[in-house]
Amino acid sequence: MLDPHFQTTVRDLSLGQPTYLHKLGLYQAVTRHAPKLRGATLDYGCGKRPYEQLLVNCSSYVAADRVGNPSADVHFEPGERVPLEDHQFDAILSTGVLQSVRDPEQYLGECRRLLRAGGQLLLSTHGFWCYLGDGWDWRRWTHQGLIYELEKAGFEVSDLDAICIRHAFLCQFINIMLVSRLSEKPGFRAVGGALAQVFNRIGKHYPHEVLSCSAKNQPHLAILYVVIATAR
Repeated sequence: MLDPHFQTTVRDLSLGQPTYLHKLGLYQAVTRHAPKLRGATLDYGCGKRPYEQLLVNCSSYVAADRVGNPSADVHFEPGERVPLEDHQFDAILSTGVLQSVRDPEQYLGECRRLLRAGGQLLLSTHGFWCYLGDGWDWRRWTHQGLIYELEKAGFEVSDLDAICIRHAFLCQFINIMLVSRLSEKPGFRAVGGALAQVFNRIGKHYPHEVLSCSAKNQPHLAILYVVIATAR
């Protein structure tokens, strides 16, 4: 279920890739918050489990995803109940999933059901982004809208990071909307890679805009949001 455009490992971080800036910011944000996840942890919509190695303080790890993902320990059908007990986990990791579910209220409700009171949810999702057109792309959020959805589901948002704002936002948007399309044209792959490096280097010059930490109360336009929230 995890969107392949928004899963990141160290191997993904190449300056020649048009998606470099938001993947860098996402990896930095997950690295920043992952140590806060302790105890029994569920990776809900695990994809290829790219962040498992960052969960250094977890006592156990369970990967769950929709039927057909061989990397998952537990399988479920989209929109249906995960076959796990109520309040079984101390922490849940959800990266690049929420924009891919038809019913975010149901998904967040499952997160709350599976978490013990006081448990931590580390979640990332789309802010402003292009339509992916893959059949699993349903929503975009402002930071206020995302906070509202989480609070309505029974969480208290303690921190929010914005990925790619201002200059970094512009560089990432140019790379994904223009440079990546140029790279797909016959004979232009090398040119596209060179241009991607140029805009990535410009964006990387603003590290506090690639990853804007603790931006919960700041006005901004961001590519992604990373939230840490506590189950009430």
